[in-house]
Amino acid sequence: MSRRPRQREGANAIDLVDEAVHLLRTAPASLLATYFLGSAPFVLGFLYFWAEMSRGAYAYRHCAAAALGVALLYLWMKFWQAVFAQQLLALRAGQAPPRWDWQRILRVVMTQTVIQPTMFLLLPLASLVMLPFGWVYAFYHNLSVLSDGTETNIRGAVSRSWQQTGTWAQQNHLVLTLLLLFGTFVFVNIYAAVLFLPTLVKMLFGIESVFTRSFEAYLNTTVFAAVCGLTYLCVNPVIKAVYVLRCFYGESRRTGADLRAELKALPLAVLLLGFFLAGNLSAAPVTSTPAATPAPGIETSQLDRSMDRVLTQSEYTWRMPREKPPLEERGVIGQFFDTTLRMLRNWKNAIQDWIDRVSDWFRKLFRSNRSPDHDDTTTDWTARLHFFVFILVAIAAVILGILLWRIWRNRRRTPLVVASAGVAAPPDLRDESVLADQLPTEGWLEQAAALMAQGDLRLALRALFLANLSHLATRELIAIARFKSNRDYQRELHRRAHTLPVLITAFGDNVTAFERAWYGMHEVTPAALDEFTANLKRIREVA
Repeated sequence: MSRRPRQREGANAIDLVDEAVHLLRTAPASLLATYFLGSAPFVLGFLYFWAEMSRGAYAYRHCAAAALGVALLYLWMKFWQAVFAQQLLALRAGQAPPRWDWQRILRVVMTQTVIQPTMFLLLPLASLVMLPFGWVYAFYHNLSVLSDGTETNIRGAVSRSWQQTGTWAQQNHLVLTLLLLFGTFVFVNIYAAVLFLPTLVKMLFGIESVFTRSFEAYLNTTVFAAVCGLTYLCVNPVIKAVYVLRCFYGESRRTGADLRAELKALPLAVLLLGFFLAGNLSAAPVTSTPAATPAPGIETSQLDRSMDRVLTQSEYTWRMPREKPPLEERGVIGQFFDTTLRMLRNWKNAIQDWIDRVSDWFRKLFRSNRSPDHDDTTTDWTARLHFFVFILVAIAAVILGILLWRIWRNRRRTPLVVASAGVAAPPDLRDESVLADQLPTEGWLEQAAALMAQGDLRLALRALFLANLSHLATRELIAIARFKSNRDYQRELHRRAHTLPVLITAFGDNVTAFERAWYGMHEVTPAALDEFTANLKRIREVA
């Protein structure tokens, strides 16, 4: 499904995000593999850099080299994201994916290398004022889409990206708000999975881990960085697809590419080749030399130097204390963080002492009186057994109290009035909480006929409208839900039945007629009911 949004209105942001998700769902697996080929190595490299700089014993020595490696991985990611955006744009336009020769690759790499790193300087500055943030954020994503390597210089790609940034600013800010909420929910869900998965593994397989031994492991900054990386890999493809569509519709005002894509009658078989660059990491074979017989007169200083040289290797330093820079290089900010960490450590120790005192109090409470010749092992086992029995009895008492309270509350409820002969009373159409799935379509039509015979045309109109919804739900074109509005049903029908314009038009006319009479001041006439019934008949014939 593809539809051209109303560019002058900001209310089509939800439709744009919906179309972006649909575009990703229709994309082949090789196209998504192109994105993860560039993004996954950077995320893994950044997590390794984060963990090493946080806990590595000699991280201070190779910080510059590690930072250079992360920067190269970032440029690698930006190039493959540009390739992903170009292929996604070709898929939306119904064209073949672009060919990548060496000149085109070099132009894209040069543009991304020169412009994209400035994002780390300009985005924080723009976020301080908040207003330019949307334009700056859109500019860098537009650069990934529009720097296709056809421009002879960097200025052309920057000019096209900046021109597209100012198009439909209200829509851009609404899209950013929706994506921010979506990213927040994805982050919370991934963090929840990280919290519960180790406990679930321990319950099912009995496997202990550092997370099940201490809750403090979940508050580790490395865990937080890993969750942020997974959130980025889940959310960023949707963001890229949104800005691909924005650039496509923006450029279509000049080129008419959207009209050419819509006029294609035959389906296109899109063949995307995933171009993977993988180098075989061949490590030099380790040659083992026979151990030489130690000389009987070896010097102690030489042995100490050999041990120090071996212990400074990376595979032996993860347990060693972290090397800190000299005090004169830490500055005021470093001293402030040291003081804050020291204060938090003292708070943690105080809380741990309080927990230990409470545990000791419980052990003393359930400890049996011991005789001098009583075995300490038996006493400790009995004390633990008494403690666990007390906990189980307390839990059982709480559960029993809750059950008794619920039984008492249910008995106090007033019994429902049941219609005679065991037949349920018809729904009250004056009640706004009545849903269309409470009766079948024929039941609503019988209610409408009875109300028209009584002269209550307004309630008859609502019965006919509920018959509309019930019939569409039976055909699985919409899903009845209490939180949905009539406009939600229209959008849902437009997504699922976009190939049946007669059905969409007839349902839209009935929604308009119903809302004018039910929520407005329009009078319901027999002619209006006849027109409404005719639209319902067309809906039942088409679907």
